[in-house]
Order: sequence, then structure tokens, then C-alpha cells
Amino acid sequence: MKLSVLLTISILAANSSSVIASDTTPWFGLTAKVGTLGGGLDLTIPTFVEEINLRAGIAGAYFDGSGTVSDIDYDASLRLLSGTLLGDYHPFNNGFRLSGGMVINGNEVTLEGQPSAGTSFTFNNTTYTAASIGSVDAEVDFNAVAPYLGIGYGNAIGTDGNFHFAFDLGVMYQGSPNVSLTATCGAALPAAQCASLQADVRAEETDLEAELDDFKFYPVVSFGVSYHF
Repeated sequence: MKLSVLLTISILAANSSSVIASDTTPWFGLTAKVGTLGGGLDLTIPTFVEEINLRAGIAGAYFDGSGTVSDIDYDASLRLLSGTLLGDYHPFNNGFRLSGGMVINGNEVTLEGQPSAGTSFTFNNTTYTAASIGSVDAEVDFNAVAPYLGIGYGNAIGTDGNFHFAFDLGVMYQGSPNVSLTATCGAALPAAQCASLQADVRAEETDLEAELDDFKFYPVVSFGVSYHF
């Protein structure tokens, strides 16, 4: 009789321990990161499948500078802005993960060219003097939704401590660039030549898109530190 009572108590104690252990599973984890999408924050939550987590994040940065594209000097600005929704699969129940999902892509490049005395612009192999051009502006953006595949290490809701290192290496397919190029005609440019300028600008858009076509695959690399709650 005493043996059966002790056995029952032991089984209840074991079950209670497993319930307590499940109650200690983190509710969510936060990861501060920096990488090729800028600086950002990820939120990781568990699913009903132990090896799979869901991860949502936001990242961004802003840069400006100058450069030359198609023989035209520009002041340029780069805005990085993205949101991610990913599934993380941990096949070995450790930090290693396979990730897939989508990126809401708000990355954009803005180019502004202002002619000064003695400078010239070439559109579609036609050269225009500074007096012929009022201003030149360009915007480059990509598909609003980009599929993502990658690998990484780190489990923000892992139970082996509160803090974890995070690393991601992957690629998102953001498609061929969309280029919008605008040039205003200077006061010294006759109306007929102004119409030719606009036709050359449309052709230059196509050339710009071809030059930037390599950017349809965008590398994603990031490092971060996670903490779970």
C-alpha cells in the first residue's frame, strides 16, 4: 500500500515538473541587429511545432553622397526601409536555423543633378550643355514584396539563457529596378530640342535599369543580440 502511494506521488511530481518546465518556455524574444538592411529590431515567437519559430522585424537606415551613373554626376541618397515576416526552422534543436518568408521592401535611391557652368549631361549618347538643362532627378525603387531565403544562427527564445547571439545570411529577390528619370529643359533650349531631350531621357531610363539590373538579388547579412521574456 505504501509503495503504491509513493509511486503515485512520484508520477504526480514528475507531471508537475513537466508542467512547470513548459511554463518557463519564453513567450517571445527581441533581437537588436545591424546589417545590410540597416539597423533594426526582430520579434520572435514560438509555434506549436517546437523546431519552428515565427519572426517579424523592421530595419532601416539613410545614407547620402555623390556618384556618377551613365556619365552623369549626381547627388545621391539611399533610404533603406524594410519589414520582414519569416519562419525559422531549427532542424537540430539548437541555434542553427533555415529561414524563409518575405520582405516588405521600401528601399529607394534618389538622384539629383544640378548643372553648373561648364558641365554637360549625356542622355542616350546625346550631349546637352548646362544651359540646356534646368535639373535632372531620378528615383530608383524595387518590387514592394521580395521573397527571402537564408540561413542563420541563434534562437531568440532558446531556453539556454536569456541572451543569445544572432546571425543571418541570405538573399532577397527584389526584382529588376524601376527607374523614374526627369529632366527639365533650360531657358536656352528651343522647343524642338526640348522634345528631343525628353525622348533621350526615356531612353536613358532604360539604360539605367539595365546598369542596375544586378541589384535584383539583394544580399542580407546581419548580426545581433537577442533577449527573451
